[in-house]
Amino acid sequence: MTRKRQRSRRPAAPTRTAWASLDQWLGGRRRYVLLIIVIVSVGARLMCFLELRHSPLFSLHHWDESDMNYFYTWAEEIAAGDWWSRSVAPPLHQPHRKIAADYALMFPDEWQALMAEHAQGDPEQAARHLWVVWCGNGRCYQDPLYPTLIAVTQKLVGRAVGWVFAWQALLGVCSNVLVYWLSRRMFGHVAAVIAAALALFYGPLVFYDLVLLRTALITFAGLAVALLLQDGIEKHRRWTLLYAGMALGVAMVLKVSFVLMAAGTVALLTLQHRRQLRQLVRAVGMLAIGVLIGFSPAMVRNVVAGVSLLATATNARPAFLLANAVDAGPVSWGFTHAGRIMGQTGNSFPGVAIETLKTHPSVSSYLSLLIGRLAAVCSSHEQPNNVNFYYGRLHSCLLRFLPVSFYWIGSAAALGLVAGLSRFRHCSMLYVLLATHLTALLITFAYARYRLPMVAALLPFAGLALARLLELLLKRRWARAVPMALGIGLLAALMGGPGGPARCPVRLADVVQGYHHRYDAQVQAAASEGDWETAARLLGESLGVQPPAIRALGAGRAAATPGEIELALFYARAYSLYADSLKRSGRDLAAQQAQDRAADLRAACGKTTR
Repeated sequence: MTRKRQRSRRPAAPTRTAWASLDQWLGGRRRYVLLIIVIVSVGARLMCFLELRHSPLFSLHHWDESDMNYFYTWAEEIAAGDWWSRSVAPPLHQPHRKIAADYALMFPDEWQALMAEHAQGDPEQAARHLWVVWCGNGRCYQDPLYPTLIAVTQKLVGRAVGWVFAWQALLGVCSNVLVYWLSRRMFGHVAAVIAAALALFYGPLVFYDLVLLRTALITFAGLAVALLLQDGIEKHRRWTLLYAGMALGVAMVLKVSFVLMAAGTVALLTLQHRRQLRQLVRAVGMLAIGVLIGFSPAMVRNVVAGVSLLATATNARPAFLLANAVDAGPVSWGFTHAGRIMGQTGNSFPGVAIETLKTHPSVSSYLSLLIGRLAAVCSSHEQPNNVNFYYGRLHSCLLRFLPVSFYWIGSAAALGLVAGLSRFRHCSMLYVLLATHLTALLITFAYARYRLPMVAALLPFAGLALARLLELLLKRRWARAVPMALGIGLLAALMGGPGGPARCPVRLADVVQGYHHRYDAQVQAAASEGDWETAARLLGESLGVQPPAIRALGAGRAAATPGEIELALFYARAYSLYADSLKRSGRDLAAQQAQDRAADLRAACGKTTR
């Protein structure tokens, strides 16, 4: 008995005390931690804004083949008075034109009738009318909340996109706070600080706040709805479920894929109240009422436009077709069957889905596509679409400095997802949010801007895993800490490691569109007026930012990939124009240097110099 008492009176081991002290110390300084998160988040976005405001990235909404341009022009129509988007029409980008052209070849009689009745013989107008019919004659092609918010911003403060970026940046700050808040509530103080630190130093979370896409808004909406729903489910608060349902309904006006989150919430409520039917009905009823209230503006809009009351965005049909046909890839579109399927099924989503899946010869064929897309989702590479994070890094020292990449978040989160199962009741909505975003990625494309909201949902799990690893290290439990650290490192290596898979991740389209919408008109105007000094200054400014792989090309290093060759030839032409402007402005030595650089780039591509 005496020995047992003596053992019980022994002080705790120093390593255990160190962990407990760290957790307690962070818990007692929650307000300071939140203040630091807000200050660093605001500072990072302000610095990035100042770096990018004169870059080509702030002009990309003028690119008429981009989603940014579609949102911006739609917002202008709303701000001009069409607040119910009655005149909204689907875009006519190059993929839409290609599908319409394929339809014309496969259904020549219908195409000729369309040309005669609605297009006066103009193929462009015929293609536009065809897509209007396919998209439901009045239904929104994209979800309407985001362009409406842009329109409100234009009416209140002006048409400059910087005002939109300002409130998107504020939402990005709030998202970082929500990551900390969710992580602290579900996994503890240390996990919350680690998750918040990963969020602060993950470049894409800053970059996409300053792009005219709804990525920042979707990220914030998912985290906020998850927090509200978790509170309602865990604490049995029916009124909180009502408010959460309203937020979820608004999120569905932002992006219809949030309906998957509603389905997951109903499944959780059913699991929780499976033996209490009355409570289940009440909980699901409050959630449903809230969703209808939040979604009601879209329903009113549908009534005004004369379409189905619960109609949602129609871009889901062509997106599913292009992403899931047999010739599609993880990030590439499948066009072979698009014209035929759209022509046969029109605006019926079930019909499009069934015919698209029929293009696969077997179930294994479709499963291999999904597995390949899952691998792309888990890759460290930030796959560009419309905008390119790596192109943004060329123009921002801050983005180049931020050290966290997806392979660290993803590898740690993979272990955190397993560890979090022991606390599933307290973090179930994070799993639902993650499943919602992952499902949307698997049935569309593994683009970085689609993946970012999922990354935000992974951050608390990554914080949990790294907090567990830190705890094991402080307690000197090497037998568990070392395998865990090796597992995180191995997963990080499998996801691609530093730099991603691409040798030069900047694409020709990024550089060409950036130059065209930022510099081209000004250079041509200066040249037409004979102001060669200004033309040379603008061309020199455009050449001041280049991918490192292109700067390295020359006599000692040849272009190694088709992408590098395309970029090198583009810059060779740009240097030739720069040399001509310098020569015309009387700067012969600088002109010769620019011409020599153009010759070096052509030689690196195996082209003869001129």
